[in-house]
Amino acid sequence: MTALISLLQSIVVLVSAVSIAQLVRGMFYLSLLTGFVMFFRPLLVGIARALVLTVRPRRPKNLLHGTASGT
Repeated sequence: MTALISLLQSIVVLVSAVSIAQLVRGMFYLSLLTGFVMFFRPLLVGIARALVLTVRPRRPKNLLHGTASGT
């Protein structure tokens, strides 16, 4: 029980050391980043797919099915 109390006290000290302006600024930057990612999501997904294809290219269809004849 005393460990829980000391943990709560340390959390209160950490929270009281952060000002409201820092919290508001952090939330604002987080919301800007979230909006940026949501707006440019199709572009970012396309870039990620292109990067994956450059690192690991697709295998031909005849190799995917285990036959070399292509049927």
